Amino acid sequence: MRTLSHAHDQAAGLRRMLVRPGMRVLPIVSVLPRPEQASLCLGLATALAQLGHRTLILDASRGDVAAALGLGPRFELLQLLQGEKQFRDVVLDTPGGVRLVPAARGIQSMANADDAGWRELFGAFSALSDPPDHLLLNCMPGEAHAACRAAHEGHEVILALDSSPEGVTAAYALIKAALRADGQWRFRLLFADAPPGFDPAPLCERMTAAARRFLGAELLGGGVLPRHEPAAYLSVAGRIAGWSLPEFPCPAGAFSPRAIA
Repeated sequence: MRTLSHAHDQAAGLRRMLVRPGMRVLPIVSVLPRPEQASLCLGLATALAQLGHRTLILDASRGDVAAALGLGPRFELLQLLQGEKQFRDVVLDTPGGVRLVPAARGIQSMANADDAGWRELFGAFSALSDPPDHLLLNCMPGEAHAACRAAHEGHEVILALDSSPEGVTAAYALIKAALRADGQWRFRLLFADAPPGFDPAPLCERMTAAARRFLGAELLGGGVLPRHEPAAYLSVAGRIAGWSLPEFPCPAGAFSPRAIA
């Protein structure tokens, strides 16, 4: 067992050496029920951690990820932004090796922040003494503003949906709203709770053609994430390196919470 553990630690260390410099952000939105989105976000974060990536969830939902883990957070991002608490007071450790920062009120306080403010927020996380390789921004289902602000300069927003006609219609509505409100035009589709044997390719092709023709949006396939199938999450996590995600290097200056409050 010691030999296997040592080999795993070495492999994890090698993977960290090969990751891109800076911290990559996964802006996640969905048209799923809140518990299902929380489960998807947590499963994806856990898979990234299992592949050797330091992973942190910034949970802008109303505590859905913490609730899924049975955790009762005392503090959240807003108190960190206001300088009332430090990162160690706010962050929660999970059994899967993923760190979690509850962030609903903190992200809400940034609704009117400019691009520099959002860059400063994510840059502050990349400047931690033990920075994450991947930060998953988990937004409230149906709300894409924060995710769009994170996915600056033409990067992708990750959009989770099911394969039902209702799910597809809701996804189109979210894409249309994100285009109008924030100019976000690139989305990576993840299908959750698909029926056994579901092939996402034909549906992705139809959605991509319609989005390009009627909305001027670009949709990309991300894979299928059936509930309670860790192998599927590991497969998707292994392909994330090829996605066009926002990346934030360590900032040159010190982090000033009041600049984005």
